[in-house]
Amino acid sequence: MTGKPRGVAFIRYNKREEAQEAISALNNVIPEGSNQPLTVRVAEEHGKQKATLIYNSAMNMNMNMMNSMHYPPPANNTNPCSAQHQHQVNCCKGDMEELKSQLDTEKQKRNNIQSEYAELKQKLDEFSMNVEENKKNPISKYDAAITKQSYFNDTLAKQVCESKEKLKNLSQSLKHIEIAIFI
Repeated sequence: MTGKPRGVAFIRYNKREEAQEAISALNNVIPEGSNQPLTVRVAEEHGKQKATLIYNSAMNMNMNMMNSMHYPPPANNTNPCSAQHQHQVNCCKGDMEELKSQLDTEKQKRNNIQSEYAELKQKLDEFSMNVEENKKNPISKYDAAITKQSYFNDTLAKQVCESKEKLKNLSQSLKHIEIAIFI
């Protein structure tokens, strides 16, 4: 511990009230492993680049004090470091397992939907083929069935009429036979 500040961090809030709450919560808090409190204050937009340049120049001075033969000078970074700290990363093993299970569930749903889609597409293709066949043949399957039934009915009616006629003729023959026997 040198007791000197080691760096600057920026956190961006969309509302000034949120920033004020964070400042009051973090200001003068002593971090674990330190004996000095944090100093937290509002940074204005134009001050970001200035703070970064001050930090970089302080680092350059510290590096010059060390043996510069063994350590290369730091890169001249003019970008504010706030870009690195604008979001909070909460990634735990439990979160990853939950995400994996959700992904597996979504994959299973997608596969079910794809199989249902394939079945429906096959039925639609079969129906389309039947429609095309019926367009080529002006008599639909229903009309063909009715026509076939009508043909069977007509044939059966004709056979019934012929049978009645034969029965009538046979009955006439039997009358003549009876008459012939009694005479």
